[in-house]
Amino acid sequence: MGEESHHYFRGSSVLERPDLGLLAGLGTALAGGGDLLLAGAPRAGGVSAPLAGAVLGFRRGASGTWGPISVEAPRAHPGDERGASVAVGTHHAAVGAPGAGP
Repeated sequence: MGEESHHYFRGSSVLERPDLGLLAGLGTALAGGGDLLLAGAPRAGGVSAPLAGAVLGFRRGASGTWGPISVEAPRAHPGDERGASVAVGTHHAAVGAPGAGP
């Protein structure tokens, strides 16, 4: 049996998938604009924060290759499902977390 693929392709660039686990749901939500791409993984989480979710960011550099960037966000809590939806605007991004409490 072949190895599992850990890459996402866009044009001639290859984005490496971080190890979030097979059930993280990476790519459940995608949003891009210009040189920015956000990918949601609403089922990501560890033992201390199951289903907290995550959002991964990628930016295209001057050479045309894509690389990971840090996505600043408040601390996730178990069940938040952060990354269930994502949107990119001119200067801001929005991230859905349908399980987040008040």
